[in-house]
Amino acid sequence: MTTNTNQTANPMHAAAIDQVRFIDAWPEELQRLCAAGEWAEWLKQTSTLRYVIDRAERAVVAAMRSDGATWAQVGAALDVSPQAAHKRFS
Repeated sequence: MTTNTNQTANPMHAAAIDQVRFIDAWPEELQRLCAAGEWAEWLKQTSTLRYVIDRAERAVVAAMRSDGATWAQVGAALDVSPQAAHKRFS
């Protein structure tokens, strides 16, 4: 995979990439907890994961907006109206 220097030079891109990378470790951990029957810990981890995903979405939307994306484009990516995207992320 090649890195676009224009994207990594933008602090909004770096923040989005950091948030998304943080999510990568979760699927294996959730599978392990499920297999072990550790349901309370599984629920705790999924609650935390929802928070992390929300932060990652916000970082990606900020990166999109810093690149000039419209609220219509953000909304289309999330399958919501431009108004709903604006209300959630602004």
